[in-house]
Amino acid sequence: MKSLAYRSRSIEPLVRRHAQDAAFYWAQHDGSMYSPRLTVQTMARFGELLNAHLDGLALAGAQGFEYARSALIRWRKPAETFVCIWLAQHLADIDAAERSVFDVVQRDPDGLLRGMIGAVGWLPRDHALTAIARWSWREEAYLQVAALRGAALIGAPAIEELSRPLDAFLTSPNPHLRAAACRAAAADRHEERTPTLRALLQDAELAVRAEAAIALARGDAAESSSLAAASALWRCVLAQVQHADEATGWFRSQALRRLNRWIRHLASIAPVGGFDADVFFAQAPTRVALTFVAYHAAPQYLPYVVKQISDPQHARYAGWVWHAITGVDLRAAGLAINEPRPAAERISGPVTFDRLDADEGLPLPDIAAVQRWSGQLPDERCLLGQALTFERALHVLEHCVQSLRGIAAHTLLYGMPQHAVTIRAPMSIQQAVLTRLRAEVKA
Repeated sequence: MKSLAYRSRSIEPLVRRHAQDAAFYWAQHDGSMYSPRLTVQTMARFGELLNAHLDGLALAGAQGFEYARSALIRWRKPAETFVCIWLAQHLADIDAAERSVFDVVQRDPDGLLRGMIGAVGWLPRDHALTAIARWSWREEAYLQVAALRGAALIGAPAIEELSRPLDAFLTSPNPHLRAAACRAAAADRHEERTPTLRALLQDAELAVRAEAAIALARGDAAESSSLAAASALWRCVLAQVQHADEATGWFRSQALRRLNRWIRHLASIAPVGGFDADVFFAQAPTRVALTFVAYHAAPQYLPYVVKQISDPQHARYAGWVWHAITGVDLRAAGLAINEPRPAAERISGPVTFDRLDADEGLPLPDIAAVQRWSGQLPDERCLLGQALTFERALHVLEHCVQSLRGIAAHTLLYGMPQHAVTIRAPMSIQQAVLTRLRAEVKA
């Protein structure tokens, strides 16, 4: 008994460290989804370290869960929520563990649900399906939302585990459930849901209209449905731009997160040249407009990108978008300004949303040199200077940084949905999908 007690005391700091580091590495993984600097190898390393710390907590059993829950109570962040939900599924008394987490989550579901949903995507498939089924039976709307969003990550197998048919959620009086159900419908494409989704394009709630448009675009190959979806999502984006402009603090951050999600989808489904770009560029925040150009991948909008390079606030990100389309490495081609990295004490003011690209270390383009560039590009969507084909998207997913991988993933999502790759998934799952796709290409 003395030996066991001694061992328990000796590992307590280690177990606490596992809880802290598991939350840290999930936050790094989740926050780096669209990083222009982090590679496939770096993201895989984050996943390996996260799994190692989760395994350490799981071995500690109830003790590991209590340390993780204490961290959640203290910090109340999505990362700590992720760790607690993941651990709860590995305990003998799952219900009691989950209830203790829900007591915290229910006070701030908007802020913490992301961690719950992330845990679903990281759990072994059988654990994830069980959690989705269990949460969908609960009366609390935020838990049903978590179940639906988790089902959207997994697709048809998870949707079959829901407590009621998806159509019942699509027509729920709760707008949060309708929006979440649209996400699940997008991942489980069935033509019989098309009339319901079309009706939801007229929903009173902006988020429901937008998610219905995304689901409709992914699930119906008819050109009329695609055009209707693109048009509806375009209107939602313009409305969200105004909402983001009026929001402040945390609410502005959330509004921009939603806006950027919709922008990526709109850019992927909108026909090249098929919308009024001048109206959008005039109204949208510059960084959001640049993200649209990157995902739309149309060389015809490069003049707008070059114009933004002349603005010091957006020059680095605009330079990255220019690189994403042309494939020209600004530094290697001599199109970047040689500059010393500023000392930490010379950086004043907060790191704002618009300064994140500078903090990532992106090159500062030489506007005059970029304007003189006279390379030729295909007259179609391009990624890194080549036509954005299935094979090109697969190559980028296998070898490039996260921001470029995001563009490639969206290309497959709409162009070849049966080959969709989720860059938010653990890298081991992504690699398995990519290996299968590469085999199909060779065949």
